[in-house]
Amino acid sequence: MSKERDTIEAIHKEDLKELLLNFELFDEFQQSEIKCKYCNEIMNTNNICAIIINEGNLDFICIDDDCFDKLSRYEKGDILD
Repeated sequence: MSKERDTIEAIHKEDLKELLLNFELFDEFQQSEIKCKYCNEIMNTNNICAIIINEGNLDFICIDDDCFDKLSRYEKGDILD
């Protein structure tokens, strides 16, 4: 079974604001309302490991080793979500 998804390979800190504005998430990010998909850690510019576009929404992954491992398994197709 193939799961179609888009990922952002890399983004500069300077471009993060534009990305957040495009997805109408800038205010939520500024107000510390965006959380890691896996552990619910509040996201900030210092703890973002990855941002995944998933069905038109952004999923944020923090730098925690367990969250990175889950992201790696997700990308390989070992876990669905």
